[in-house]
Amino acid sequence: MKLKYLIILLLLLLLAFIVRQMLNIESRLRERGDVEVIYKQTDRILLEDIPQEQLKKKAALSDYYFIAGDNFFSVLEKNSQTGSLKYEWEEIFVKGVNMGVALPGKFPAEFAATYEEYIDWFIKIGEMNANTIRVYTILPPEFYQALSWYNMHYENRKLYLMQGVWAKEPPNDNYADPAYTRDFLNEIKDAVDVIHGNAFIEPVPGHAHGVYAYDVSRYTIGWMLGREWEPYAVTKTNQNDNVNLPYGFFVNVINASPMEEWLAGVMEFTVRYETQYYQAQRPVSFVNWLPLDPLYHNSEFIESEDVKEFDNDLEDIDMEKFSATHHFKPGVFASYHIYPYYPDFVFQEEKYRNTKNHHGDMDNYLAYLIDLKKNQVGMPIIVAEYGVPSSRGNSHYTPFGYHQGGYSEKEQADVSVLMTENIHRTAYAGALYFAWIDEWFKKNWLVMDFERPIHRRKKWHNMENPEQNYGILALESRKYELDGNPGKWGKKLEKPFVVTDYDEAYFYLAAYMPDVNFDKHNFYIAFDTYDKNKGSFRLPFHTKPLKRGVEFLLSVKNKNDAQLLVDQYYDIFTDRAKGIVPTYRSQKNDEGVFVEQLLLANRKRTDLLGDTFPEVRHNRGALIFGKSGEAETSNANIYWKDNGFFELRLPWQILNVTDPSSRAVLHGNIDTGEPDYVHTDGFHLQFYVTDKNNRPVNIYPNNQSTFFRWNTWDTPGYKSRLKPVYYALAELFKDMKPKQISCTLDIPADHNFSLTAYYRGHQGAISIAMDGKCYSQYSNVRPILEKYRLKATFAEASYTPVRSGATQYRMMLSNELEKIRQQAHEIRSDQHWIDYDASNNYFNAFPLLTPQPLVKVTNENTPGIHYIDSLLRKAAGKWTVFLVRHIYKPGSEAHANLMRLAGSDAPNISPLFFERLLRLSRNTGFWVAPISEIATYIHIRNNARLNFEKIDNRYFITVSHNMSYSFNKYPVTVKYEGPGNLIRVEGSATDGIHKVRRGQLFIDVYPNTKTSIEILE
Repeated sequence: MKLKYLIILLLLLLLAFIVRQMLNIESRLRERGDVEVIYKQTDRILLEDIPQEQLKKKAALSDYYFIAGDNFFSVLEKNSQTGSLKYEWEEIFVKGVNMGVALPGKFPAEFAATYEEYIDWFIKIGEMNANTIRVYTILPPEFYQALSWYNMHYENRKLYLMQGVWAKEPPNDNYADPAYTRDFLNEIKDAVDVIHGNAFIEPVPGHAHGVYAYDVSRYTIGWMLGREWEPYAVTKTNQNDNVNLPYGFFVNVINASPMEEWLAGVMEFTVRYETQYYQAQRPVSFVNWLPLDPLYHNSEFIESEDVKEFDNDLEDIDMEKFSATHHFKPGVFASYHIYPYYPDFVFQEEKYRNTKNHHGDMDNYLAYLIDLKKNQVGMPIIVAEYGVPSSRGNSHYTPFGYHQGGYSEKEQADVSVLMTENIHRTAYAGALYFAWIDEWFKKNWLVMDFERPIHRRKKWHNMENPEQNYGILALESRKYELDGNPGKWGKKLEKPFVVTDYDEAYFYLAAYMPDVNFDKHNFYIAFDTYDKNKGSFRLPFHTKPLKRGVEFLLSVKNKNDAQLLVDQYYDIFTDRAKGIVPTYRSQKNDEGVFVEQLLLANRKRTDLLGDTFPEVRHNRGALIFGKSGEAETSNANIYWKDNGFFELRLPWQILNVTDPSSRAVLHGNIDTGEPDYVHTDGFHLQFYVTDKNNRPVNIYPNNQSTFFRWNTWDTPGYKSRLKPVYYALAELFKDMKPKQISCTLDIPADHNFSLTAYYRGHQGAISIAMDGKCYSQYSNVRPILEKYRLKATFAEASYTPVRSGATQYRMMLSNELEKIRQQAHEIRSDQHWIDYDASNNYFNAFPLLTPQPLVKVTNENTPGIHYIDSLLRKAAGKWTVFLVRHIYKPGSEAHANLMRLAGSDAPNISPLFFERLLRLSRNTGFWVAPISEIATYIHIRNNARLNFEKIDNRYFITVSHNMSYSFNKYPVTVKYEGPGNLIRVEGSATDGIHKVRRGQLFIDVYPNTKTSIEILE
């Protein structure tokens, strides 16, 4: 009988084992199926599936010549000083340029640069003492052929390649879309084949193609995958339940969002493909930028639905979560595009306002670099883009002198040197300047609406567009320099004259006016740019009506007071948030009011705490006096000598020319109200001279107007010229080596383990709770929580109105409550879980815990947002709980009903205030979770003990307790501290191979379950 039961027991165990194995197999098949959808195409397999042992062997035998260490890159180089060709690892500072290839008149995907031009560029870049070129995508074969030739002939000035792989915008704003992912992996595969000289790429619109036979892998220092990921698309990607892209063998990520898991997967694919097919490896990264940095900033907040901007502090991608495993020795690194003027938090954040640089000046850029460096440790950080443009136009201002444009070429060089010094002094791994050439196709947010037709932007050079003028190598058309020499115009100063001309960047005018003396006179030019029946028919200093309407009035009073003014009806100043939207059309009037040409460079902002930053307006019509050939006044617009010879050059756009190559001028669409254009026959100009009291003296010359008509073009002319920034960086780069900073971390010599006070080592905890008294808590709160992917505590509503409609109200409550359940928020019974007396508020978090303090948020002033900020600044080590009740938008019908039924003192906050509270809580970096999660964690922590045993280089840890079995499903965090560098974790909620940073690693383990921790390095 006993044997019978024993056999039945064994059969049951066998059945359970078989079922479990079948489930595992099904899971692996399902996972493999998902992977194969991505890794395979109809015509070819992207990556063959080989046994793991075989992959390990290939990884062990792979060549690598570059290593991303803890702070810097190292390169395996020959050391010929000893007389032998011995290879040694040499730490380097990565210094170089970003290379775009869009020549004037071409888009980047037209790949117009030739082999000879690449050679010329490489030689110049090498002579600039740079060592690295970064490209954004696969370039034509001529590029790699030229790089190979250059490095063979200039071995003492080798140029390394940082190869980028471009990522187009995803369909439906979802980077994890399987078809999109497959296309991106295919692009990565092609890039790997290309650098190894083993690719034939067929023609595809927008992509380089041809036979790639030159192996430049020996010079390729790393992979820089992707682009500046759009925050709104990251939000959409993070809504995925899972991302079926494998990672962990070469690159691992811990506690990751779906977007971070997707990035780990594409990095894994990159390393695996090159390892598997070429037995070669090199460091890998993805592109990141400030809107997705791992830091939170209270100054960044979209405070109104009317603001047409993206939220630049909503999402983050944290490179510190990523690790290279022991199968991938070259390692991972961080790469950021870091500019000092965007987003606004980089200069508005309080902590970035009070740092001085080595010159003793306040420097927000240096402050941000320091902050980011502190939060991305254990890997090199390359500033993959930085720089300032030598544009005349300026699209963003900062209080620290770092602007997005408006710099002379001398100022561009000076500011670029300072930024490079800041990067180097803060022990970053490298600085890649943006950009090598000026690219005319680029758009800028402030001026792009006035570059029409859009497809012709590449055919002319807009000096008002900062994006077109970042280059070290100027690609420009400059027919004339302003220097006071009439000879270049083919003129002698014998009798008065006016001459006009043009090129791809400017309208030019020269005039000899021997009777004009700017000490005694003011000088004006009235411009009729299109349609003689439009514009102002009166001038402010001339009472006689004009025969032609005038759009612009050039006013010159002295060297420091010269402007191109615009008729008030043709002004383009726009502030949609205030309802200021012009017609963008010239309109007939006789008012004679000409105004400054202002653009809204910095809008007025209100931060998370309700503090405001003023708007900044840019006057694009203000003219610069000087010689345009001199670096200090390279953007000069006017110049004259006392002999009466006057020169003028105006960038096309400040005359509302939307495309000079087709003679298009701004003329708004009357149906849509948006900017549009018409074609003009040319400009009619009339010259006026007044005395210093603006009384007319002369209409010049001889009361006759000047007509200027220019030829259109399809192929622009241009020449290249090295700007002063080239020589400034060459001098700086010459002796620039890694800047060592002493490490002050106190890392224990032994391997230590301890339970953390809060989950994942957070320094504090916060809960958001609603007491269940009204429907608004569900309907208005849930979308905001969903936006931030945070969970809260809801009490199941027990209150319903005793009136008509109560049934419908209860139905709405039920529907909303079901949505709350589906999104895994905590729902508590609406009982007396909140207890308070006259002086204190408490809540019963858990039957076995003492009551916890509670902060009741009654209205927007009690407590106010500044008090909440002050409270949270002191909340390290504490658990803070905020309780809210009614949440209605002030002025809404629902809010009016509340006031009528409950009185004007009924507790209510607006959805905007609730979002401020939630975001401020998130920005602390504390653990934000429902009450039961935090209470359970504390309860386990208080009643558990940590045990561990050591066998060789492996530790086995167990968090044990004697409480009920149900507590075993809640992971708690064990902190490792010690000299370990790379650790393999098995049997936990955070399995994998992880890099130890700051001498510590946080491991989430299940109670009463043994976890293995193996010290690999």
